[in-house]
Amino acid sequence: MLGLNTYADVYIVNDVNGEYDILTHPQLPCRLAHIGVTGAAIDRAQLLSTRMLIWDVGYSIPDDAQVDVEGNRWQTVRGTFSTLKGPNNVPTYKRVDVVRVNL
Repeated sequence: MLGLNTYADVYIVNDVNGEYDILTHPQLPCRLAHIGVTGAAIDRAQLLSTRMLIWDVGYSIPDDAQVDVEGNRWQTVRGTFSTLKGPNNVPTYKRVDVVRVNL
């Protein structure tokens, strides 16, 4: 099993000012992992700024959200949310690709 070794604060966009400043879930246990790329044509800068966020299956991050992990902001990528299953096909974790946000 993979360990959730850090925490994320999950933010959604504020419709008044357009900023991601509404905290919806503080201290979500998670793991921010590098994405393995084999045979894909991907730019090195893009690879450096893209990660996979993994967290417990019991929480659903909104489709349009930013997460703050150890002081760095990451934007969720629509269409990349999925559920990771463990033994006996039991849902164990959720995952989404995230890209670094320059504030």
